[in-house]
Amino acid sequence: MINNNTRFGRIARVLLFLILILSACTTATPKKEILKSSEPAIKLEPILSIDAINKKISILDDLLTNNKVQEKDRVIIANLISDYHRIKALSQGDQSQNDYKEIILTLFSNLSLLDENYFLSKGPDADEIYDRAASDLNIKKQSIFKKYIAKDYKSVISECNELENIFGKDSMMYDTGILLALSLAKDGRLSEAITTGDRVINEMEGRPDLIQLRAGLIQWRLDTGKKENAFKEYQKLIENMNEKQSILDKVANRVDSQNKKITEKQQYQENLNNNKKEGIETATKLIKEEDYESAITILDNLQNGSDNNPDIKKQKDIAIEKLINKERNRAAKIFLTAKKTNDVKKKEDLLLSAKNILNGLIEKYPSAGMIDKLRSNLDSVNDELSKIGKQ
Repeated sequence: MINNNTRFGRIARVLLFLILILSACTTATPKKEILKSSEPAIKLEPILSIDAINKKISILDDLLTNNKVQEKDRVIIANLISDYHRIKALSQGDQSQNDYKEIILTLFSNLSLLDENYFLSKGPDADEIYDRAASDLNIKKQSIFKKYIAKDYKSVISECNELENIFGKDSMMYDTGILLALSLAKDGRLSEAITTGDRVINEMEGRPDLIQLRAGLIQWRLDTGKKENAFKEYQKLIENMNEKQSILDKVANRVDSQNKKITEKQQYQENLNNNKKEGIETATKLIKEEDYESAITILDNLQNGSDNNPDIKKQKDIAIEKLINKERNRAAKIFLTAKKTNDVKKKEDLLLSAKNILNGLIEKYPSAGMIDKLRSNLDSVNDELSKIGKQ
């Protein structure tokens, strides 16, 4: 943005130059000619070219259009533009004495306005502005601290955000940053608290702390003979150390408790894995001994409904397939016996027995690989029952 004071300084110099030139032109005219009722136009070359005036108007228009000046200067800029247009109109063609007078008065008026606004009136100096900003910053920090003491953590967070927006990130030094991190944690915003806490710790790393200062005060008081004050400071130092130790103990207990839980969970998982290994070995042995139902029960317990251990699944599939084959063969023998029996009642009982075996397998193992064969066998049994009028 163009510096206003510099720009108006240049304008003032140009206007002053024009006044001097135009004043010379008006004084060069004899008095008797001024008194004439119809004075002839003075045929002189224009003091300023129309292009130069247009350029000035364009620059000032840009300042207004694009909001490049403060609000208090907009009226001044608008008046300058108007006066430039008037000077432009008076500078076109031949100028009369009255034209020159009007130009001079216009220029003088603008010079007066400039020196009143930019030279005679002075704003606050840099030191005053700095002192005011420092005071506002300190008041804001004190307000944040009071809100934290009152346990108004939401207000602490809100005012810290406001502080950063007004004074910038540098205003959030470690003292206010600690209050913000603790308040975020109290408000349940743990991720933000961690981010803020990490930043604050990085800023505090290597800085002298309260304990170092108290230790120094004790030594300085001893060196200057103020032993009683040194003893009081020593008591405060002990209190600080005990407080820090208490915090450390709480953190240590939580960490130890968490480690214990992790260890117990690792140990439980290890035992579980060992039990699974032993369980699979036992189930495999039972399958070899053709005790398929017992093997399936053990494997079901190991699987626990959600375990996708491939070894458990493999052995369970083997046990189910062998069990189905065993029971299917038993049902087939009963079915063949029934077909050979001439006694209708006995035939019916045998066929119903075979049917119950097959239905039981289908209901218990609906996803088994042999399910289609079981259904086919069941259809054969139902056909025989239909022949004797029973189903």
